Amino acid sequence: MFLMCMKTTELKLECLIKKYVELAQQNKLIQSKHDDIKKKHEQIIDERDHLQASYNRANLAKSKLESLCRELQRHVKCLKEEYDQRSKEEDKKTPRNCKQIPGHNK
Repeated sequence: MFLMCMKTTELKLECLIKKYVELAQQNKLIQSKHDDIKKKHEQIIDERDHLQASYNRANLAKSKLESLCRELQRHVKCLKEEYDQRSKEEDKKTPRNCKQIPGHNK
């Protein structure tokens, strides 16, 4: 009986050892995959941060360009108004037809 129990216990122990080795190998594999995924995650986070910074710079540049564009449009409007005013003043000074110009006979 004792030998039978011993064999059974030894078989159980051997079985447990095999299972432990198998699980240790699986754990090592899973840990390796976890490390790879963690590295990939860090790379993605770095890339996201880089893209976010680039996006922020682009938005800042866009805002500055829009501001400059509005300023330029205001300046062009002022120049146009000034040109229109000068044109009206010149129209008042210049004769309307050729008969009014001295020395010009038709």
